[in-house]
Amino acid sequence: MKLYNDLKHTLNPTNLGRGLWRGTKQSAVWLQKYVDPLRPWALTKLGRRELAIIVRAEQAPNPDSRVYLGAETDALGMPKLVLDWRFSEIDKRSVRIATQTLDAELRRLKWGYVEMADWLNDPSIPWQTDPLISSHHIGGYHHMGTTRMHANPRYGVVDESCRVHGIANLYVAGSSVFPVSGWANPTLTIAALSLRLGDHIKAALDSDAMKVRAVVLS
Repeated sequence: MKLYNDLKHTLNPTNLGRGLWRGTKQSAVWLQKYVDPLRPWALTKLGRRELAIIVRAEQAPNPDSRVYLGAETDALGMPKLVLDWRFSEIDKRSVRIATQTLDAELRRLKWGYVEMADWLNDPSIPWQTDPLISSHHIGGYHHMGTTRMHANPRYGVVDESCRVHGIANLYVAGSSVFPVSGWANPTLTIAALSLRLGDHIKAALDSDAMKVRAVVLS
């Protein structure tokens, strides 16, 4: 392919040059068709075939993470939100254990082994990304849990009906009420919670209407 590209850009635009270029192109296409499928086999036989493990996961709930109003304001003079997002020890430990488990299984099957990244065993590094694989650790931008659901107002912001503790007519619908988060996209769960909340509010409004009607009739 290097020879083909060199000839493509350096040969003179003559009949001979064009003939050489076309011949090289045909050879490159043939090689790619018949030789490329043999590359994985050859790399395996030579012990040079490698696979990279990419981790995509949501972090465990962390009470030290915060979303708060900062000193900077937007165009309307409203304070901007500040995201203070922190990792927990369990986040790193989960990846380390998963890697060790995969390594043990590959060795048991005699299929290969896993070379664990050094930072996974370095207690001074909370998290690290590989720029060759991913440019950041933000992933899918799934910020969740800021108004997490719990029956006890000490441990959560909303109750099981997504109602804010201590306020009768304030509800929250969204991934912020998730007590914990999974890896996959949260859209379906958000939709399900919203439909459930809609049914709950409708039932509450119908009940209030019945009470009002009963009072008027009495």
